[in-house]
Formats: sequence, structure tokens, C-alpha cells
Amino acid sequence: YSYGMKQGLGIAQALLSQPRLFILDEPTNGLDLHGIQEIHLLIKRLSKETGVTILLSSHILAEVEQICDKVAIIDKGILKASGDVKQLLNPKKKIYEISSNDHKKLLKDLKSLGNITILKEHDEETGNISFHTGNWNPEDILVELVKKDSRITLFAPKRITLEDFFFQITKKENG
Repeated sequence: YSYGMKQGLGIAQALLSQPRLFILDEPTNGLDLHGIQEIHLLIKRLSKETGVTILLSSHILAEVEQICDKVAIIDKGILKASGDVKQLLNPKKKIYEISSNDHKKLLKDLKSLGNITILKEHDEETGNISFHTGNWNPEDILVELVKKDSRITLFAPKRITLEDFFFQITKKENG
């Protein structure tokens, strides 16, 4: 058997006693991509079909984000955050990304609106500006920018990863 098949068999064996709580610690550690996918699908299916609560402990936050409905972040033994994954990652859709072919003009126009907090003037990966909408409705921001002749190429709620969120809530203590 492959390592992935052994992992699957171990999970199946543990489920024979029909537990109400199932704890998995780094279940995809050492697996190839196909094995990882199989374990992900198995975990999701088990949760839905059997109703068993699955507690997944992992340092691979992209995996946790992909599999889990709810998450708890524990840092140095202290619970830092918990809740529905989607709600924790930009819960009120107040953080947006915006872009234009004329980045400098867009940034100037955005700053001129007032009561908007610029989080990143230039994201290194995307080149986008990230900002918090403050008291503004996102649609009103867009209207005002168009009135100022800013040519917008992107305007969307920012997708924050679980890894981003983890570093945001643990950065003060860890530097």
C-alpha cells in the first residue's frame, strides 16, 4: 500500500467504533498530491455523510481553509480567533482591492475621498491598492472615482487567506 492508502485505512479503522469526535493531526503529511486530494475528499465526505465532528490540527493553513468550515487559531497556547472561516476572512466586505492603468492618479483620487484607510499602496504580487472602505458604501466609492475620471480595471472585495489572517492576528507578539 502507498502511504496515502495507509492513511485512508487508518482513518477507516478509527471510524469502526463510530466516534462522535475524530481528531486528525497533519493527516496529509508526507502524501503526494493525489493522496492529499483523496484525504481532503474523504474528510469532507465523512463530515457530511456521518455527521462526525472532525478536529483537524495542521500548520498548512491553505489546507485548513480549503477543508474546514470553522477554525480556531491558537498561538502560544492562547486562543486568538475562532469562528466560521468565511466570516473571519473579510467578514463585512470592508476591505477592497482596486487597480487602474494610472496607479498614481487612482491612489491620489482614492485618498482624496477621505475616511478611507489605505492598507497597501502597491501590493507586490498584484500591483493592486488595498483599502478599508470606512463609512463608505463600495458602490459610492466607485461612482466618486469614476466622476474623477479614474479608469478602474479592478474593484473587488479583497480575498484574505487564512495564512494572511493568522499573521495579522499574531504579528504583534511575534514581531
